[in-house]
Amino acid sequence: MKVDEAMTGDADVNHFHDAVTRTVGVGGVGIAYREIGSAENIPLVALTHLGANLDNWDPRIVDALATGRRLILLGYQGVGRSCGPIRARIEEMAGDAIKAIRALVQSQIDLFGLSMGGMVSQEIAHRTPWLVSRLILAISGPPVVLS
Repeated sequence: MKVDEAMTGDADVNHFHDAVTRTVGVGGVGIAYREIGSAENIPLVALTHLGANLDNWDPRIVDALATGRRLILLGYQGVGRSCGPIRARIEEMAGDAIKAIRALVQSQIDLFGLSMGGMVSQEIAHRTPWLVSRLILAISGPPVVLS
């Protein structure tokens, strides 16, 4: 997987407003992400709610989450600056996220899911328990299974 505009040793970005939107290739499709904070501890990957893109995060919350760790805000295929068709299933979103995470991180992660992002996070933790050190769910429910 190719990381577009990969980190090139620049100084760590410590604030949401200074973060640059980058893309990581997942199955030939660019998934948007932003990195904030330092790479000293286990990285925290954050997934947002239905209909949100990376600009919908609250800068105050993001800056606090990035204190003392690397925070990766990960987009969804077809949303915001990410390419490709919009995914219709949580399982598809989780598959894309797993591939993007593996391309960006060479270790375990902590995973934060907000609303629908929590549903995607649960699927990620279910499929790759060795990848997720801690799972944080905010205003989320169990994944919805449609027959």
